[in-house]
Formats: sequence, C-alpha cells, structure tokens
Amino acid sequence: MKAKKVLLVVSMMFCFGTSSAQIFKLRNNAGSDTYFGLVKWSDRKLRWDDFKGHKPATMSKKASYISLKSMPVEQKKEIDGIYYKYIDFESYMVQNASWLDAKDINDSRLKLCQNQFDVWEYLGRERAIRYAQSQSSSNLVWEEMTMDFERLAKEMDEITDYGRNGKAVDSIANELAKVLPTKELDPRELSKGLKPSIVNWQGDVGLVCGYPFSDYLSMTYGFSGGISYNRKKMLYGFDLDVALCKSNKHIFASKGEIKEGDVLFHGGMTLYLGYNAYNRNKVSLTPFVGAGVRFLDGGDKYEEYQEGKNDKIIELAGFSTGVGMMVDYKIKHTINSKDRWMGIIATETQIRVKPYFSITNYRNDLGWVPAINLSVGINGKSYRMKK
Repeated sequence: MKAKKVLLVVSMMFCFGTSSAQIFKLRNNAGSDTYFGLVKWSDRKLRWDDFKGHKPATMSKKASYISLKSMPVEQKKEIDGIYYKYIDFESYMVQNASWLDAKDINDSRLKLCQNQFDVWEYLGRERAIRYAQSQSSSNLVWEEMTMDFERLAKEMDEITDYGRNGKAVDSIANELAKVLPTKELDPRELSKGLKPSIVNWQGDVGLVCGYPFSDYLSMTYGFSGGISYNRKKMLYGFDLDVALCKSNKHIFASKGEIKEGDVLFHGGMTLYLGYNAYNRNKVSLTPFVGAGVRFLDGGDKYEEYQEGKNDKIIELAGFSTGVGMMVDYKIKHTINSKDRWMGIIATETQIRVKPYFSITNYRNDLGWVPAINLSVGINGKSYRMKK
C-alpha cells in the first residue's frame, strides 16, 4: 500500500525529491529565521511568499521546487553544570531558488515542500552527531546526505504524485510531527561512553605567602606559577614562585652584608611528584613531595661590595625539600567537540589551594630554615575524551 510505503520512507528519514541541498561555511548562530535570502528552519511553517524564484521552462512537468541548504554553526549549552561546545547544523530554504507553479498552487503542494524541509532538518540533526563523533570533514558528511536525498527523490515524487496526493502528504506530515521532537541534538550524546584520557596537562597561577621559622626573615608575599603533567593518578610538576620579604637581622653573605630592614627578593624553583588520592564531584586532593632550590636576593643597591666583582647582587641560595597538598575545587567544566583534528577535548578550571611545608638549607648565617607556604590560585586542566 502506498500509505505504508510513505511511512517507511519517512521512518528511514532520507531526504527526497523536488529539492536540492548543500553545505555552507561555518558561521556564528545568527538567531534569526531569515538570513540573506534564506529561511531558517523553525516551528514557523513555510508561506507562499517564501518562494521567490521563477519556474524555469526546463521544468515544465514539475509544480514546485524547494532548494535546501545546511550550515554548520557553533553552539554552546550548559547542562548539569557542564558547558558543551559543539557543532550543530541548521537547515535553510533558499528563497530565490525555490518556486511554486502559480497554476498549481494548493495547500497540499505547500505542505509537501514543508515536509521536505522538515526531513532535511531531521537529517541535519542526525548527521550532526555523526560529524562530532568522527573526524570526517563536513563536506564528506553532507555529500553522503545529498546522495541519500537524490536517491529517494523520484520515489517520493511517485508516492505523493508530485504533491497532488493529499493523503500521502498528510501521512508524511503526521509522522514527521512525531519524530522530529525526538531528534533534538543532545550534546551529552557526543561524549557518551567516552572516558578521560589517562594523560593531561595542567597549568596554574596564584598568590603565595610563606612564614619562615627564622629570626632573620619576615613573612613572604608574592606570586607563583607552574605546569604539571598527569599520567593516570601520578602528577609530575614544576613550580616557580617569587616573593618579597624583609630582613629582621643583619645577614652576612659571601658578597656582602644584608642589613636589618632591607627588602629582599625571595623565591624558589621546585620539582614535585604527586598522587591524586581523591577525585569526587568537584573536589580533588593530591598530596605531593617536592625538591628544588630557594634563594634570597639582596638587590643591586650594595654598590660597596660590587667593585671589580662583576656581580650586582648579594645572593643566598640553598637546597630545599618539602611536602604538601593540592586541594582543587572545580568551578567550570567544558567539553569541546568542535575541533575536527583533536577530537573531543575536556577542560576544567579549578581553584587551587596548596599548603606546602618546606625546609631549606641556606649558606652562611641562616642555616636550616623551615617554612609554611600557602598559595591560592587558578588551575587549568585539559585532556582528550577517548573510548
């Protein structure tokens, strides 16, 4: 029966005859139903005045023609606290290339064109998922879609008798009304079944302060930054911090004397090894051990000690080691499937609180100096999503 054949074709959701389709270049979502002579697919049905083209003499047997195009657009949506960035596809009717024969205008004819538009929209939603989950080019995806479209064009014309069979047209419209709402692109589907890569990179910047247990030094205040590499639960990183403090006593260095009350540059470079012991919901805990060097820089104002030495600083340096804890609180999580080459990339932005106990063996008067350090800043983490 013809009615069953109509439903079969619709259920397969291939595009059909008396229309054409192609892809446009990527653009940002314009948020409008019309776009430079195009009618964007929406709940608003097609109208007679949407068809602005003229029927060519070579198509005397056809009573209508609708030209359809598809356009990839960048989308961003927040669901359950996760920001999804992905490529969706929008369907458009080209007004100047679409026409209706004024001699054969009827509601069934217009509804047939709307059915074609709806099916093309359905196919676009279906192909958007395939496009995001593969590294195929958009042109390849839509070439396949157009081939399906052309293959069924003649069959659809036969079923509807070029739109003259109102019952067949209505059957298709009713079926589309049921299935279109079920095919909304859910960006969560793009990363469904994927797991985070065991390898990722992190970077962080923050404010740091320290309290040295020494009669010679005051509290330190400054900035810190670092990078780290994660593999599974292991973390390998490097930190650099620079701060200011004051000398509470005279410090005798090999290149001169640091006087009481002088402002000093204080800092260090640390290599550390950590283990992600806890990672649930929004909180992650990573205990770590570190080792490196720390320094005190007396500045270049001690000119009386610089003559003939080619040095402009009075510096004390020493080996440092310690233990600490990275406490990360996730404030933003993004899953980006827009990149055609890197695949699906997840990024996390976290507030990082890092208490760190260190002990440093300075040369000269200071000797062993234990200290409690605390940094508070922003941490960024990026990794691929894989099967």
